[in-house]
Amino acid sequence: MVTQVTSTVMGSNAISANNIADNAIVSRHIGDNVILARHVENSVDPGIVQANLNSTTANVNSVAANVNTVAANVNTVQDNVAGILDGATFSGPILLGESSSLGVSNVNPEVSSVTIGSPANVIIQYGTSANPVGGNVIIGEGNDDISGSATAFRLDVRGTANTGAITATTIALSADGGVQVPNDGNIGSAGATDAMQISSGGIVTFKDDIKLKNDGTIGSAGSAGAITIASDGIVTFVDDIKIKDSGTIGSATTPGAITVAGDGAITIADDLTITGNLTVSGDTVSQDVTDLTVEDRIILAAKNASGSPSLDTGLMVSRGAQGNVFIGYDESVNKVVLAHTSSPHTNTSISATSAANLDARHITAESLVLSGDAGVLVPNDGNIGSAGSTAAIQIASDGVVTFADDIKIKDGGTIGSATTAGAITIASDGIVTFVDDIKVKNDGTIGSAGSAGAITIASDGIVTFVDDIKIKDGGTIGSATTAGAVTIASDGDIALAGGLGIAGNTAPVASALSLGTPANVVLRTHAASGKANIIVGDATATSPYNLDVRGTANVGVFTTQGVDPLANDLATYNRLNANLNVVQDNVTAIAGTTLSPATNVVTSVAGANAYGIGAAVSAIARTRVSLSGINQLPTTDYVVPSSGVIQLTDPDTSIPAGIPIHINYWN
Repeated sequence: MVTQVTSTVMGSNAISANNIADNAIVSRHIGDNVILARHVENSVDPGIVQANLNSTTANVNSVAANVNTVAANVNTVQDNVAGILDGATFSGPILLGESSSLGVSNVNPEVSSVTIGSPANVIIQYGTSANPVGGNVIIGEGNDDISGSATAFRLDVRGTANTGAITATTIALSADGGVQVPNDGNIGSAGATDAMQISSGGIVTFKDDIKLKNDGTIGSAGSAGAITIASDGIVTFVDDIKIKDSGTIGSATTPGAITVAGDGAITIADDLTITGNLTVSGDTVSQDVTDLTVEDRIILAAKNASGSPSLDTGLMVSRGAQGNVFIGYDESVNKVVLAHTSSPHTNTSISATSAANLDARHITAESLVLSGDAGVLVPNDGNIGSAGSTAAIQIASDGVVTFADDIKIKDGGTIGSATTAGAITIASDGIVTFVDDIKVKNDGTIGSAGSAGAITIASDGIVTFVDDIKIKDGGTIGSATTAGAVTIASDGDIALAGGLGIAGNTAPVASALSLGTPANVVLRTHAASGKANIIVGDATATSPYNLDVRGTANVGVFTTQGVDPLANDLATYNRLNANLNVVQDNVTAIAGTTLSPATNVVTSVAGANAYGIGAAVSAIARTRVSLSGINQLPTTDYVVPSSGVIQLTDPDTSIPAGIPIHINYWN
């Protein structure tokens, strides 16, 4: 229906220069023969019509001039807005579009990042839909040594890092570089930081007791249980005890009480001295005296024995009703025995009823074989040693074994238990490898001679290092569940597999950097899309924004992409657009043709991120889309998948509910 334009329908000056835009009415808007004589009343004066058209043309030209003036004013406003932003303080969120960058003292920031310094020395990078790898923080020296796209780590420090105490559940090494301390450096606990000291030659010195579990063993690869220490402190040797040629066994007062020569000769340094021959002839020698003193130093039994021996030889001790004790050679077992027996001393074959105890001060032997598990006992705080170091090993009343000097084993030798023979392996270069836990007493230390308390282990498990901790290049520190929690590269870069708490935060957000207690700064992945975001302020909740400042923000020049400087004038734009639509409809009514408005009702087409615009528009260059007043980039932020449909590239789950969407198009 065409409405006739009369003074009743239109007010005075309804069509004027203020209401018609430049080139709003051109020849392509009015078809040929659209206005004919039959469309005009007979009483209309053509001259008057021509005059009106001339006036309309003048008004249109005036409107064009006004529009140009408005455009100039808009440019001025845009320049003023840029000046306001310089040094402005923002009290609300600052939003950057997808793939946008922020440069602080940097005019060419990394893509999808906050870049600080020129050249850049700090880069906070976040992931995008095109590169959804999460965020990272890179810290360099500002000499073109960092690039946001050239790191695989979440935290990448290109240089040294100075931190306080590093607390970890477990420290795990991913290669065989070992844990290294300085020459003569210490390993210990909080109470005894120098419990173990490792010299430059690889010698490990223990400051205090070395304790094994009850019935723990010390041995070699071939005989893991060579020495067993029972819970009551009894030390059991499973095979020979050998000392050097002319070595001695003694006490603190008489260290050389028993000497074993290279040929096996045994010398007892006290009480028994034989320097000459002793020959006794006859069947029996009886000395019924209180004290028997023999000048001859050697007593020979069975002097006239010859050929293969078959008769027992030895000394019989009478114990009255308790039976006798035989000390001699038992041919039935081919051993010298000390045994209880009921056989008389006149017998040539002695039958032992049981082994007898021997209480002696010094014993020198080529080897010592135990037939039972009673062990080798020394007095409380008694020593086992050599001629040069008689107190090399001291055994306390509680079974604690103290070594006076180094413990040396062969290259690649092991110390272990019956079940785990290779519990400790010491390589030729001094590297000590433990296959399982290392336990020291509460507040015990591990260290070296120069720094006995290098490592202190408190009763609550806290480990304190007094100096540097070094691991191999690419080594990791972690827990049993997450062995690679912390990775340290050869250049000092540190990568964290989980969250990092700073400034007293002991419960950081998983896969995030949490500062403060409670956290007031959090760097983590975007809650909805998996992309990185930074929350400053009350960070107890997640955020849909990549940068969420929950409070005021003080920045310098703020550079971004996709922000429409005219967005704040959206209401004015809508009012102008509505007026132009009315003018266009009225002009069309005059010409006899109705034009379709350029803004229609937006309806959902397929999913929350696709919208029908009610017109056959397929050229993306003739469209504009904004979210909350912020223009979206064509192709990057939205596409035209089919005629009349606008679709956002982000999935609908990442678009906050209730956000206003404005769509414009031009025919």
